[in-house]
Amino acid sequence: MIAAALLQARLSVHLAMRRAAFTAVGLAFVLAGVAFLVAALWIVIAAAIGAALAALVIGSILAGVGLILIGLGRRRVMMMPPPVAAVPPTATATAAADPLTAAAGLIDAFLMGLDAGRRVRTGRRDGSRP
Repeated sequence: MIAAALLQARLSVHLAMRRAAFTAVGLAFVLAGVAFLVAALWIVIAAAIGAALAALVIGSILAGVGLILIGLGRRRVMMMPPPVAAVPPTATATAAADPLTAAAGLIDAFLMGLDAGRRVRTGRRDGSRP
């Protein structure tokens, strides 16, 4: 009981740390992307040359990666359910575990198959004898 609660607490702490790490890295990428977008905007305004388009592409990519990482950090992960206690055996399970009962069922099935084979061979569908 205490072990399951301790495991649950450890999993919760682990997931919180994971979310925080992804969020922090994602924010860093977003900030870098914003910095490049601002630099690109400045370059476009200053002079419309090729470096501006490169900065726009780099900034957009970094901002996109950052948003994806933030989304991964906020994603909910399926947690394993706590272990279930063993179910007590039922009367049918106890009867099936008895070797004599199992042998009787096997013999009964064999005789039913033997009878079905005889009926097919003689062409009779009902259980009557010739």
